[in-house]
Amino acid sequence: MTVTRREALILGTTVLGASFGLAACTGGTGSSGEQKPIDTDGKLSGTVKFQTWSLKNERFTAYFENLISEFEKANPDVTIEWIDQPGDGYEEKILQQANSGTLPDVINIPPEFAMTLAQSGLLVDIAQAHPEIIDVYVPGGIKGYTYEDPAGSFGFPWYLGTTVNFWNTKLLEEGGVDTSHLPMSDQEYEAAALTMVENGASAKLVDSMPTFQTFVNAGVELYKDGEFVFNTPEAAAVVDRYAELYAKGAMVPEALTGSGEAKAPLFPSQKTAYTSGTGSTAIQLREDAPTIYENLAVTKSWGTPPLLLQGISVSANASAPEAAMAFAEFVTNNENQVEFVKIAKGFMPGTKEGNANPESFLSDIEDPFEKKTMELAAESMATAENIRPILFTQTLETYFNQQMALAVKGDISGQEALDRIVQHCNDSIK
Repeated sequence: MTVTRREALILGTTVLGASFGLAACTGGTGSSGEQKPIDTDGKLSGTVKFQTWSLKNERFTAYFENLISEFEKANPDVTIEWIDQPGDGYEEKILQQANSGTLPDVINIPPEFAMTLAQSGLLVDIAQAHPEIIDVYVPGGIKGYTYEDPAGSFGFPWYLGTTVNFWNTKLLEEGGVDTSHLPMSDQEYEAAALTMVENGASAKLVDSMPTFQTFVNAGVELYKDGEFVFNTPEAAAVVDRYAELYAKGAMVPEALTGSGEAKAPLFPSQKTAYTSGTGSTAIQLREDAPTIYENLAVTKSWGTPPLLLQGISVSANASAPEAAMAFAEFVTNNENQVEFVKIAKGFMPGTKEGNANPESFLSDIEDPFEKKTMELAAESMATAENIRPILFTQTLETYFNQQMALAVKGDISGQEALDRIVQHCNDSIK
């Protein structure tokens, strides 16, 4: 999958799970079970510090200035102070703010960040503070900010992404694949990959090793009762099938790296006839690979679509909690989310209403293929989930890829690889 810088920021947040720690709870009630309802219907007053992540620039500044101005006009006794932090080092900055007691009142944070802050009692549990508002947002987005420890929901889904599947129909036809019935399951995908090999196609179809999405599509549970549990016979069978695909020449060698950077140029250079990507991938392909653009087809992700998730959380120590909660809801209401993703092209709003009416944010897209890509992505929002376990860090991912590569090459069995990975992951989180 090829991603933009903003998507890379979303996808890169998993490093926080291993490195982010707080010195002590600083007085919030987010994990204590004592969260009281926050009434946002009365007259609001106070100062609200609002922090975004790498969004103060030529593209987005005017949007946020107008957003803040509109809220302050409707609530003249409220002042919004907008702070923006650069993309690099964001987790360290939040750590400093949390430990120094200067965490902003309304803060743009992905689920991994939010969980750690919630465990230290620093975030408002919106499920208790304003439970009726939760139904406004897509289920997978709320689920992404809902934890077992602490129990509660700690973020409003803000702008979301998911993957769709891109196909080079010319290469598929050359490989004997029926392009009128593109694969819509792992089994159909694997069968098509072997068909291309049997017909001597120059391009491959399999561009990655098994992923968590592959396991989930096979009915494998990833994490349960505080432990990783995906070393099941069903998961091992998936790995062994991929080893067979590799042995028969249906997989590109670059897949064994597990690296998105290694994989990114394969589809534009026609070494693969398939790739997954986000809504913005269509834009990139039009710009970077115009010669193959006319041969592209796009389909929804099969199984459970993955959810790329950004959200807005509220500090449990906000000096003006009613105003902070009201502003967080204002930033993430349907109207303002729709206007935001018109600028942040390739993303969908975090609201049910917005994704049920994709024309509301796609009306200015002229390219038919790009528009279809986004429509399919919006359709997927109803069932998309943050598949990757929240404690699965980049360090664990590196080990995962190393062992998976050994299994796919046939050096060890799928079961042995999964047993090693699960044991290593559980040892690490303990």
